[in-house]
Amino acid sequence: MPLVIGTTTADRRVPASTTYTISHNQDAGADKYLFVVIASPGGPTVTTVTYGGVAMTLVQRRTETNFSTDSTVWRLAAPATGANNLVVTTSFAQFNGISTFITSYTGCAGVGNTAFNGTASTSVTTSVAILQNSMIIGSVIGGNQVSQTIQIPTGTSLPLLYNHNIN
Repeated sequence: MPLVIGTTTADRRVPASTTYTISHNQDAGADKYLFVVIASPGGPTVTTVTYGGVAMTLVQRRTETNFSTDSTVWRLAAPATGANNLVVTTSFAQFNGISTFITSYTGCAGVGNTAFNGTASTSVTTSVAILQNSMIIGSVIGGNQVSQTIQIPTGTSLPLLYNHNIN
C-alpha cells in the first residue's frame, strides 16, 4: 500500500492557559500515522501532546536559546479515525502565538531515521539514510521568513505546505 498524505490542519494562536485544543480529522485506511510539529516562542516548552486522549511520542525537541523558541515534533501510530481533539500542554501560559501543524498519513508502516540540523541563518545539510519506499518529512522553523525550503537529494526544492510567522 502506498503512503498517502491525508488531512492537514494548521493552527496559530495565543493560548489563554497552559493547554489548548485543536480539532483534527484523521483519515481512514490501513497503517495510519499522525505527525505534529509545534513552534512555541517566548519560553514555554511543550510538555505533552495527546490525540483522541492518547499520548503522542516526542520524536525531536530543539530549544533555540537566541530566540527562546521550543520546537518539537510528535508522532502517533494508529491514531483514532475521524474527528478527534489534539490537546497541547505547555509549561506556562503564553503571550506569543504558538504554531501547530498536524498531518495525517495512511500506508505508513513506521518511522525510520530522524535527524536535526541545528540552527543556522544559511543553508545547512543533514544526512539521513533513506530506505526504499520511504518518504522524507521535514519542517523549517524561522521567524519573519517566508523563503525556507527543504531540498531532497535529487536537488529538488519542496514547497512549504504551511507558513506561519511565529513571531
